[in-house]
Amino acid sequence: MTEMTPEQWKIYAAQWQKAGPELERIRRAELANSTCTTRAVDALLEIGASIPHKEETPNGLVEMQRLFMEMARQQGLSPAEAREEGVSYGEENGTHK
Repeated sequence: MTEMTPEQWKIYAAQWQKAGPELERIRRAELANSTCTTRAVDALLEIGASIPHKEETPNGLVEMQRLFMEMARQQGLSPAEAREEGVSYGEENGTHK
């Protein structure tokens, strides 16, 4: 494949500038006209629920990280505890209820 010239890149970009909004319009129209029924959603959820789920067995990485952090604390390489403000999430901007 040959490299595109600067002029070819300009043409390519111009085509996408025209095509992009039209493709977005088509996508929105298809979504607006889609027929999504609760039966279809329930059927898909049932398929997902029927697949057996295997719990992940621990592989020791979390324990190893805990041990590394403990060693770092003992050697004075990390703070003894995280310094966090006593503010709940959302309180700082007034959205916490």
